[in-house]
This record gives sequence, C-alpha cells and structure tokens, in this order.
Amino acid sequence: THRPRLGEPDRWKHVYLDPWGGGDSYFTYRDPADRETIYYEHQFGALRRKNLRTGKTVGIRPRSPDEQPLRFAWMAPFFLSQFDEQTVYFAANRVFKSGNRGDEWQVISGDLAAGPDTPNLRYKAITTMAESKLKKGRLFAGTDNGNLFRTDDDGGNWIRIDAGLPRCNFRRVFPSPHAEKTLFVALSGLATDDFSAYLFRSDDLGKSWKSISNGLPNARMNVIREHPRQKDLLFAGSDLGVYVSVNG
Repeated sequence: THRPRLGEPDRWKHVYLDPWGGGDSYFTYRDPADRETIYYEHQFGALRRKNLRTGKTVGIRPRSPDEQPLRFAWMAPFFLSQFDEQTVYFAANRVFKSGNRGDEWQVISGDLAAGPDTPNLRYKAITTMAESKLKKGRLFAGTDNGNLFRTDDDGGNWIRIDAGLPRCNFRRVFPSPHAEKTLFVALSGLATDDFSAYLFRSDDLGKSWKSISNGLPNARMNVIREHPRQKDLLFAGSDLGVYVSVNG
C-alpha cells in the first residue's frame, strides 16, 4: 500500500462520482485490449464504458429487442469473456452477448427467472453469471428466485441444473478453473430469515450437488472462489467474515 505524503498528488482518480455524494459500487473491469478503457455499472444494470484518456463515457445497457420487459437485479452481473477481447456478457432476466464491446447486443436466452415467485422476492432477475475457463461457450446463470442454468453452446440451449438445491437467492456461481465438470455455488436465504450457510459443490456440471458448508457459522454466504493455481483451495465470504478450506 502507499499512503500519500502531505502535498503529494493522490494516485487514485475517480472513475465516477455521483452528484448525491456517493453511491453504490459494483463490478468494474478493465478492457483486456486497452488499459485505458473500463466497464462499470450502477444500480439496475446501468452499464457504461469509459475511455480514461478522454473521459468520454458511453451507456451500453442493452434494450429488449421485443415487447418483453427486462428485469434487472440491483447489481446486474456482467463480465468480459476470456476467450475474446471484444465479447461482453450481461444479464437482466435474460442473458445478452455483445461481440463489439457493448455497442450492439443479441439475446442468447429466454427468461431464466421465469417461474413461481419466492417469498420477499425483489427483482426476479439473474443475480450471478459466470463463464467456464476450460470450455468456450459454457456459461452459468443463477437467479434470485432459485433458478440455475447452464449452456454448453453459448446460449443455444439452456439446461436447468438446480435440482436438489434450496430455492433461494443465488449469490455466486463459480466454475472450477481446474476441473471442467466442477462447479461451486453460494446461496442466501436472508429474504425469508433463513440464515443457514448455503455452499454447494457439483462434480458433474450440476446433475447432483453436495453441501460443503461444514464448519461455517449461520450467515448469508455471498461468494465462493477456488484458487486459480491450487485445486480444492477454496475461499468463501459471508456477512460474518472470510473462510478458507484446503480440501475442497
């Protein structure tokens, strides 16, 4: 870390500062092909691309291509594909793909959050999304009303894979960077006053699941990740702290 001395210019610069004196911060990514371009968003999927050299910002949130309204989560998930520097994925209740850095979009899913409402449901939208690091075109999407889907052909077909999991809010889906069929999820039952620690693992692409929350306190689980270089070294973040497992 570096603490600026008195009179020394601050090395940090605002990407965005809203006029109300703050605001929520969400996912922010640097363009892999241009270090002076970043992607960031505000509430309900207000996605933007900014050129740090010129300061120019462009709104790139997709619009519905038909009459079906879009539903955005408070923090709508998006990411830049590791397989193509120009490709961006973004989700409302449907998944969108852009092949030109967000200038144009195509819909690659139906309404993945369709189905019965769950108690205290706020958005009925996709809340987490991820791309396999081991297989191009394999994507995962989870919703706040308990749906989890997988596609192996870049959105051509989506497969429901949440059988056996609690029907609550998917906070994070994380495909293993080491094993092609291994997948981790973190869920939250906070909306129904369920404070169980919900972490699950699948080793068959979601056909079956097992709980891996042994030893965790009851609290909403927000994220789970596997170390990029060490298989089965897991990190999980909850409302009460950060935890590690060395054996998967």
